Amino acid sequence: MMEVIHSTVLEPQDIWWERGGLSSPAVVEFAGKYQLLYAALGEDGISRLGLAVSDDGELFKRLDSPIYETPDDVPDARLGLIQPRAILTSGKETIICAIGRTVLPIGTINLKDTEQAVPWKQSIFTLSTKDLRHFRLTGPIMPNLGCDAAVSFPARISSRLWLLQALSGNLMLSNAKQWDEFEGSLQLLSTEGKTTGGILSLGPPPILVENGWLLLYGRSEKNELYLEAALLAKENPLVVLKRSTEPLWRLPTSPNSAVSWSSLLLQRGSFHLYYSAKGTVGLAKFSQESILASLNV
Repeated sequence: MMEVIHSTVLEPQDIWWERGGLSSPAVVEFAGKYQLLYAALGEDGISRLGLAVSDDGELFKRLDSPIYETPDDVPDARLGLIQPRAILTSGKETIICAIGRTVLPIGTINLKDTEQAVPWKQSIFTLSTKDLRHFRLTGPIMPNLGCDAAVSFPARISSRLWLLQALSGNLMLSNAKQWDEFEGSLQLLSTEGKTTGGILSLGPPPILVENGWLLLYGRSEKNELYLEAALLAKENPLVVLKRSTEPLWRLPTSPNSAVSWSSLLLQRGSFHLYYSAKGTVGLAKFSQESILASLNV
């Protein structure tokens, strides 16, 4: 395990729309500031997006009200958006991939049929914005997929959009020319055939480094959650060049302490990883050399 410096940067306020906790910070550098979007669970069971702003990426001041709530006429996101991941495109547009949740009507699903059956549905949506105040919602994307989280690569590769998904404990990858053209997915990473087992979870958007795309992801096994890394080929992210031989970070978990590693920035030779745990938002710092060394790069 490498040395990790971490601290809490946001805690839920005692107000109705944050009372259920904060999760999945998504940070972009925009208008000379660090803009941190986060999912906030309200006491009404609806998840909304909040925004906090910082000069240095560590001390944040948040807005008093949510910046986005899904409209009433979007049935596949009646419970709001969770698991936001944000990228800033070359055209200075922020694209946020998130998961919309909805409750299925009574009688739609028979909970006795399988232990995996649940009375809600999850779908991928995107929000696009140029000012972090006005948003255009697209989706659901691949509406029958039912994945846990999704994230876009920050740039087109071979003129195509690339979308990572966490599905059934594996990491999947899709590509398409436009957001409404995504169809199937191919498996990118799994623990099958590995000496380590567990379930894989999605991390932050990949970052382009000298030798390829750096991808961080989670692996949960028993009561531990591990942060791991992979290096994907620049021109074809379906090609996994390397995977870290040892976990970068380990956190104990419990049923009520969901962890989401959701945003990664490179600042002065240090990777700043924004994450959520136990309803709060944290920041962990890793040296660039240590992460690349874990991949023998």
